[in-house]
Amino acid sequence: MKQNRDPGLQPAPHQGAAAYARAADSRSSVIAALEANERRVDALHGERMRLLALAALTAEQAAEIGAALRESASSEPVSSGSDTAPPTASLSATEARRRELERRSLVAEIATALHFSEATVCGLLDDAETLAASLPETFTALRSGTISLRHARTMAGNARSLPASAHGDFEAAALPEAAALTAAQFTQRVRVLRESTHPESIEVRHRAAREERGVWLDPERDGMAALHCLLPAVDALAIDDALDQIARALREADDGPTVCENTPAGGEDAPISGDEAPVGGDKAPVGGVEGPVGRAAAPAGGNATAIGADAAPADTHGGLLGGDEVPSRGDDAPVHGNGSPRFVGSERRTHAQRRADAFVDLLLGRESRATALARTVAPNLMVTVPVLTLLQHADEPGELHGYGPIPPSTARRLAARAPSFLRILTHPDTGETLSVGRERYRPPADLRLALIAEDETCRFPGCRRRAARCELDHTHDWATGGATSRDNLAHLCPKHHHLKHDTAWTVRPGPARTLTWTSPTGREHTTQPMGRPVFRPPTRPSSHPSTPPRRAGTPTFESPP
Repeated sequence: MKQNRDPGLQPAPHQGAAAYARAADSRSSVIAALEANERRVDALHGERMRLLALAALTAEQAAEIGAALRESASSEPVSSGSDTAPPTASLSATEARRRELERRSLVAEIATALHFSEATVCGLLDDAETLAASLPETFTALRSGTISLRHARTMAGNARSLPASAHGDFEAAALPEAAALTAAQFTQRVRVLRESTHPESIEVRHRAAREERGVWLDPERDGMAALHCLLPAVDALAIDDALDQIARALREADDGPTVCENTPAGGEDAPISGDEAPVGGDKAPVGGVEGPVGRAAAPAGGNATAIGADAAPADTHGGLLGGDEVPSRGDDAPVHGNGSPRFVGSERRTHAQRRADAFVDLLLGRESRATALARTVAPNLMVTVPVLTLLQHADEPGELHGYGPIPPSTARRLAARAPSFLRILTHPDTGETLSVGRERYRPPADLRLALIAEDETCRFPGCRRRAARCELDHTHDWATGGATSRDNLAHLCPKHHHLKHDTAWTVRPGPARTLTWTSPTGREHTTQPMGRPVFRPPTRPSSHPSTPPRRAGTPTFESPP
């Protein structure tokens, strides 16, 4: 399909075309070598984990042999007048202590041999044992170089938090995703899959996890430090959105509607923005929810997406940890030359710097434009709630956009406070959106919100920038006949939007809104909407006596915390 590229970026046929082709072939060969090398590195990591699992087994065997020898010695007859044998409980405690010492000795020996810290070796041993004993297919994939060590360790860490009976279902659901997603994307997806296979209620687990909340400091270099917060997900995402709105309002106040220098000038296929921008996107107004979405009662079936519901204060039962998509220097602004963002106008702070400055001003009570703006900001959250959960006929978790599963009680409270909601009809098995209504060049609010909930992130391979902070792009350009329909619209961050239009990358749509990207050297990468469930979580029994049959679809809500 047609791509709107700058002719200056393409080599002229009569000016070094052969040299350009040779350079492209050379790049393709280098990338192929990098791919093969990465597979070998992953396979070597797999072999290291195999050896670590074997070392752990030898330590366990040594402890068992020692225990058997001591038991044999203690079973010999004792002479009269000698002390009586110690109680069985005391022997058990002694053996446990000796096993622990055997493990410590092994850890110390591996750490000194490999020049690793003992904490690092402990983590590697735990993961190696989990892979060998509970996740055989994952272990095989790592040893063959199909997945990376980070993917495998993410699998192992999540599997240990599940009962042994759930390991098989968890591996079957998660492993196919490991081969297709980056490690960071996979970590987020596994959190959702873990919830789907965990037999214990998220309400119970969240109450325990919430006791671990806290704030701590890590010193950094050059007079800097990192401040970390572990908070309920709803609170964390509300803070993140408030800082984002303040930073964008400060930029508008300083520069007007300033954009980075390489932002498209407009045209038929320019990013959909202005009064048609997604809620929470670059053009979202401070302190409110944008778009013609009215208040209405919950539908009888499907999912509801709450828009603008109040986020709870500190007593909420939200998720475990929120805001993992803090705007990065790479994703928040296009880069130029040396990788530094450049902005037009008098204000030279980046978006990330404005967020950090606003955070400091608000927390220390300094009078500034940021603190004045904070009094007018209403953070926005989006949460999808199964209708039966909303009506208290079931206890399936809600889905907090940008995070994942949250307790049903939190989802109901957010939905109750939402000024508006959107009903989205979905396929009962795949979760695919079936209908949201109209078609036109500027997509209506309900379609925009449905696509934000479904895409979850930028649709370029590996990108994790939230869809609400991306541009809605016509995959097949509107100017060349592309329709404004759900199958032809996808969210792209500004960086990857430019990559699509201004470089040799191409993209074609596929079934169920998949996108297949082709690199300049011909490599293909297919992405699917991250917000669509891989499989629907099981319906847990509810305390309510009568449970009506489940119907296709589910509502979605947008909420101000």
